[in-house]
Amino acid sequence: MRKSISIIMAVLLLAGLLISCSSTAWTENPYGSFPQSDYVCAVGRGKNADEADLAARKELASLFGMTVQATVSRTILETSMNRDGNKSDSFGEFFTSTASMNVTADNLYGVEIAKRTSEKDGTCISLAVMERKVTTDFYLARLKSDGEEIQFLKASIPSLIGTMKAVEDATSLVRKSNDYNTSVVMCNYLSGKEIPFVSLAEGYELHKKAREAVVLEINVEGDDSGAVKSAVSKIFTDAGLAVSNGTKTPTAKADVSIVWRESAGTGVASSFIFADYNADVSVIDLAGNQTLLVFSAKGKEGHQSYEGAKARATTALVNTIEGNFRAQFADTFAY
Repeated sequence: MRKSISIIMAVLLLAGLLISCSSTAWTENPYGSFPQSDYVCAVGRGKNADEADLAARKELASLFGMTVQATVSRTILETSMNRDGNKSDSFGEFFTSTASMNVTADNLYGVEIAKRTSEKDGTCISLAVMERKVTTDFYLARLKSDGEEIQFLKASIPSLIGTMKAVEDATSLVRKSNDYNTSVVMCNYLSGKEIPFVSLAEGYELHKKAREAVVLEINVEGDDSGAVKSAVSKIFTDAGLAVSNGTKTPTAKADVSIVWRESAGTGVASSFIFADYNADVSVIDLAGNQTLLVFSAKGKEGHQSYEGAKARATTALVNTIEGNFRAQFADTFAY
C-alpha cells in the first residue's frame, strides 16, 4: 500500500514539474505556443505587470525598428532618363536626408498581451503577440487609403504653387509618404512581400517649389518696438519663405494684432502697474482670402511704470511666439 502511495506521489510530482515547465517555457521560447509562421512575439520584464507589458510591446516594436535601420535608411537619390536615353542621377539639398521611418510601441497595430507570469523574485513577465495575417490586412488597407491620398496631393499641389496652401499640402504629402513607407516596412516584414516604397524625393521637391514661390507680407498692429514683427518674420524666413520688402508682389500675408491694456495692481502688488496683452496672428492666402492658420496668446507683466511693464510683456510675448507659434507653424507648414 505504501509502495503504491509512493508511486502515485512520484507521478503527481513529475506531472506538476512538467506542467510548471510548460507554463513558463514561453518566457524563453514564445514561438513554442505561437508559431513564427503565423505570429510575431516578444517577451518583456518589469517590476509589475504594466511595466512588463510595456517592455514586451517595446521589444516587439524594436523588431521592426531593426528592419527599418537595415533596409530603409538611405540617401534619397532619383534616377531618370535624359534625352539621349542615358540614365541621369540627381538630388538636391533637401534630398540628402534619410527616410524617417518610426515604428514604436505606440503606433503598432494588432498587439495583444497573450500571457503573463512572475518569477520568485517578483519580476513580472509578459508575452506580446501580433498575428501576422490580421495585422498585414490592416496595413494593406492603410496602404490603399494613404496611396490614394498621396496621388491626389501629387496631382493637386502643382496648380496651387505660389500659395501657402501648396506649402501646407506639400507638408502633408511628405508626412503621408513617410507614413506609407512605414506601413510598407510593416507589411513586408509580416508577410514576406516586397511592396515598393513611394518616393520621398517627389514630396521634398514639391515642398521646395511651394516654399520658394511664396512671398509673405507681414502686417503688425500694436508693436511699437518692432520686436514682435522681427520674431514673426524670422520664423517665416527660417522656414525658407520670402518676406516682402516692397519689391515683390505678396502672395500671402501674416496679420498680427496686439491689443494692450493698462491695469493697476492690487493687494501685495498694489505698487505695480500691469500691461495686459491679447495677441492674434493669422496666416492668410491672398488668393481667395483663405485663412490657413490662427494663433492667439495673452498675458500680463508688472513694473513700477507702465512703460517698464509693457517692455517686459513684449519680451514675454516674443518668447511665446518663438516657442508656441513656431511649433504651431511647423505643425502646419514644415515636415
